[in-house]
Amino acid sequence: MFAWYRDSRLCVVYLADVAHASDWGMLKKSVWFKRGWTLQELVASTTVVFVTREWQVIGHKGRTGHLPDALVTGPNIEPLLSEATRIPQSVLQDYSNSFALTFEDKMLWMDGRQTLKEEDMIYSLFGIFGVTPGANYGEGKLGARRRLLTAIRQEEGIESDRPSKKRKHDADTDADTVISTPTKQPLSDVEAWLSPPNPSINHMTAREHHEPGTCAWLLRHDVYRRWKSGGSRHLWLHGKAGCGKSILCSTVIEDLMAHHKDNPSIGLAYFYFTFSDNRKQSYHDLLRALIYAVGRREPARSILHQIHDTTSRAHSGRPPPPDTKELEKILLQITESYNEVFVVLDALDESPELNNTRQDLLERLSSLMSGLSNLRLFATSRYLPDVCEAMEDLASQQISINASDINKDIQAHVVAQLATKPRLRKFTSVVKKMIERNVSEHADGMFRWAHLLLQELAKLRHSGTKSIEAALKCFPADLDSVYARILQDIGGHNQKHALTLLYWISYARRPLTLGELIDALTIEPEHDLVDLDNRCVPEDIFRMLPSLIIAVSDTRSIGGNDDAGTVISEETQVRLAHFTVQEYLESRRIRDSTASQFFLESRAGHRFLTQSCLAYIMHYSSSSKKKTTRADLAVFPLLLYAAESWYHHSLLHEDTDVRSEIRLLTSQYARRDWLNVHRPSEKYWQPFFANWSEAHQAPLYYASYVGPAVVKALLVQDDAIYQEETWSDNLLEAASDAGHVECVELLLDAGASLMATEGQKSDALQTAVVGGHLKIVKLLLEAGADVNIRRGQALDAATYAGDIEIVKLLLNADADVNAPYGRYGHALQAASWQGHIEIMKLLLAAGADVNARGGACGTALQAASTRSSINRQGYEFSALQDYKMQLMLFEQQNKRRLLMARPSTPPEPDMYALAVHQQMKVMKKMLLDGNDYFLDGDPHGNTLQAICQEPDPDVETVKLLLEHGASLDEMIRWDEV
Repeated sequence: MFAWYRDSRLCVVYLADVAHASDWGMLKKSVWFKRGWTLQELVASTTVVFVTREWQVIGHKGRTGHLPDALVTGPNIEPLLSEATRIPQSVLQDYSNSFALTFEDKMLWMDGRQTLKEEDMIYSLFGIFGVTPGANYGEGKLGARRRLLTAIRQEEGIESDRPSKKRKHDADTDADTVISTPTKQPLSDVEAWLSPPNPSINHMTAREHHEPGTCAWLLRHDVYRRWKSGGSRHLWLHGKAGCGKSILCSTVIEDLMAHHKDNPSIGLAYFYFTFSDNRKQSYHDLLRALIYAVGRREPARSILHQIHDTTSRAHSGRPPPPDTKELEKILLQITESYNEVFVVLDALDESPELNNTRQDLLERLSSLMSGLSNLRLFATSRYLPDVCEAMEDLASQQISINASDINKDIQAHVVAQLATKPRLRKFTSVVKKMIERNVSEHADGMFRWAHLLLQELAKLRHSGTKSIEAALKCFPADLDSVYARILQDIGGHNQKHALTLLYWISYARRPLTLGELIDALTIEPEHDLVDLDNRCVPEDIFRMLPSLIIAVSDTRSIGGNDDAGTVISEETQVRLAHFTVQEYLESRRIRDSTASQFFLESRAGHRFLTQSCLAYIMHYSSSSKKKTTRADLAVFPLLLYAAESWYHHSLLHEDTDVRSEIRLLTSQYARRDWLNVHRPSEKYWQPFFANWSEAHQAPLYYASYVGPAVVKALLVQDDAIYQEETWSDNLLEAASDAGHVECVELLLDAGASLMATEGQKSDALQTAVVGGHLKIVKLLLEAGADVNIRRGQALDAATYAGDIEIVKLLLNADADVNAPYGRYGHALQAASWQGHIEIMKLLLAAGADVNARGGACGTALQAASTRSSINRQGYEFSALQDYKMQLMLFEQQNKRRLLMARPSTPPEPDMYALAVHQQMKVMKKMLLDGNDYFLDGDPHGNTLQAICQEPDPDVETVKLLLEHGASLDEMIRWDEV
C-alpha cells in the first residue's frame, strides 16, 4: 500500500465528520487522524486533497504543480496538519525529507492512533521504514516491533553494501549521498529557522561605491597587517560620520576572502549594522547572521544541520526560533570547528541607543569575544565613548581615519564619477578639473559631502563654467548645512507629505516599499481619514525628498531618481540615504535651524504611525473593496504592516491617550478584520488562514499585548466593554506571552485568574517560562500560581531551555521534579538531552529520580547517549562534557545499573543498542586521539569495563581498551549491583 500511495499523483481524503471547509478545529479532531493505517496515506502521497462530507475542498498538502490547472486543491494546510499530527511540515511536503529522522521520531507519529488489531500498529509502519517482513498475526505488538527492528537492520546492511542503489520509494535520492555528504543538504530549512538578516545587500552596495585603487592605505597600514597576520586579536577602525567607513570595511572583507579562500580551517563572517533596518541593529540580529555565515560551508555546515534537525525533531518539525542563549551555544559549536574565524562588523554606532540596544550589544559582544578565543574581530564606528570603552575592554588595536588618507580616495571617486555618470561626463575637462580641485580643498574627509555635491551638480540645467563655479561657491561647507538646504527647498505644499514620509521611513519597524509609502501618504491620522483615490505615483516619493532617500532592491542599493536608468516599482524598498540624515533630523541642531519644521522626535513619530495604522485598518474594515481573502493585501498594500505593527508603535509612543487603540479593540467588526490579517497570540499565523470567529478573545485579552496604558484604560471602562465573562479568557497568559510586566501587575491587582481555562494548551506561568520572562515568573509565583499545574510542564520547559534562574525559582516553589510530562518524560531527561549539567545537578539535589523512564528517550542516561549520537560527529566540541554528564548519571543509577545490569524492565532494544553503540563509537575515537578519560575508574570499575561486560561486546573495542591500559581484573558480577 505504501508504494501505491507513493506512486500516486493525487490522493483525495473524504472526511465524513467535517461539515465545513473553514472549521479547522473539527478538521484536527477528525477520526481520520486517529487511524493507524491512514498514516502512510498522509505521508507517502505526493499530493493529498482533503474534502468535507459535502465534498467542499478544505485544502491540500504536498506539491500541486503536476496537477491540471483546473483542479481545485484549496490552500496549503501543512502547518495545520503538522500541528495535528506532530509530523514535520517538511515531511508532509515531501516524504524524502524524512530520511534524516530517527526510528523514535517516526514511531512518535503513531501516538494517539488506533488499529483494530494490535499488530497493525506496527504493520502499518512497514512501508514508512522501507521494509516488507510480512504479517504474522498473533505475535502481538511487541513481537511485530522486534521483527520491524530486525528488518530495518537487515535493510541497512544491504544498503551499505550497495551505496549506489536507489531507494525504492525515491528513485531520485541516493541513500549513500544522503548519509555521507551532508554538504549537499540544502540550507533552506536552517535559513527559515534562523531567519538571518542578509548583510550581503549592504556589502554589495558598499562595493558599488568602491573605486579601484582606493582604500589601499588601510591594507598597507602596519596595524592592520599585524592584526591580519595574527599579531593582535581585535582591531577597531574609527572615524567621523560620512567618511566612508563602510567602503573601507567592505575592502577588508574582500581582502580576507581573497587571502583565506583556500584555507578550510579559517572562517569568515561579516555584518553591517544599519540604522534604517531594525533587523540589523541588535546583538540577537548579529548572532543569527554570524551563525548562518559561518555555517554555510564545511566543517560547520554539517554541525549546523545536525543542531537544526535535532531541534526540529524535538518540536515535531516546527522548531521555534532560537533565543539569544541558544544562539550563543550554536555559535560556540560551529566556530570551534575552525582554527580561526574572522568577524568583521561595520557601524557599531548604528545600533540604536533606544531600549539600551547598543549597550546590550557592546556588553554581550565583549563577553562573546572574550569567551571564544579563536574569534578575531574587526569593527568600525564613529569614536563614541561607549564603543571606545567596549573596544578597550577587548584590548583592541585602533586605527583612526585621517582626513588626508580619505581625501585621496575621495579624489579618485570624484574622478571616476565625472568620467562615468551620464549627467557628469558631459562637463568639459576644464569644468571637471575645477570640480576636482574644489572637492580636494573642501571635502575634509567626508565622502558623503562629496557625493551630495556631485548630485547637486548633476541637476544643473546649465553646465557652463560660470554656472558650475557659482554652484561650487554656494554649496554648503558641511553636511548639516547641506541637509538644511535640501529641506528648505521643499515647497510649502509638499512639506506635509515630506514630513509624513520622514516619519514613516525613520520609525517603521522594517524598510517599507514604495507601494506602502504611497498608501501612507493617503492617511490623515488627525482626522481618521484615508483617501486611496488620492494615491501618487512612485516617482513622486523621490521628488519630495531628493538626495535624502534611496531605493533598495533585494540585492543592492539602486539609488533614487538621481541615477539615470534606475528601475523602480511599488515593491522597491525605500530607506534614508545615510545614517547622517536621521542623526541630523533628530538632533538639536535642526531645531535651531531654518528647517526646524522637519525635526523628528521618536515618541511623536511612533504616535503618528500608531494613529496612521489604526486609521488604515478602520478604513479597510469598512471598505466595499474588502474581500476578506489574501487578495486584499494587493488592494490595500499597507494593510499587513499596519496590522502587524500598530501595537508595537503604540507601546513606544508612551502617550496616555489611547482612544484610537480602544476604538479598534472594542469594535467587533474592525477587531475581526484585524485578526483575520494578524494575530499577536499566534506566532505562525498567516493572513486570512482562517476566518475569525466569535470564540476569539475579548478586547482586554488583546490589550494585554498592546501595553499597560490600554489595559489600564479598559479596566476602568463600563459594563459595555468590561464584563464578568472577560475573565474567562486567560488574560495573564497574553500579558506573559508579550512580556509586559506592568500589564501582569495590573491584571493581578484587578483579580485576573491564574488558572488556564478548559481546552487551553498552556497557562500564564508556563507561557512566561517559555518566553524566559524571569520577572513575570516571579510575580506569578508570588501571586499563588500553581507550579505543578499540567503535571510539571513549567519545570520541563525551563529545564529544556536551560534557564537556570527560572529553574531555581520553580524548585523553590516546590515544583515536582518527577512529574511526567512532554516529549522527554521528565525534567531531568529534558535537561540531559540538552546537556544542561548545572540544571541536572539542581534537579538531582531536589530529588529527581535518575532511573525514571518516559518520553522519547527513556531515562536521563539514554537521553544523554542519544544526544551525543545525534549532535556529534566524532567528539568535537563538548563530547567530553557529554560523557562527564553520563558518568554523573551512571553514579546516580546505582553504579551504572542501566548498562551493566539486567534490569527487571529492560529498555527498548533499539534505544538500548543505540546507547551502547554510541558509547563505544565515541570512546573509540577519543582513545585513538589520545584521550584516556574513560580509563579512570572507581571502586566499582570504570566505564569501559561496564561497556565491555555487555553480552556481545565488540572484540575490536576490547582490544583497543587493553592497548590503552584498561584494567579488567576487577570484573563486576551482575549480582553485586
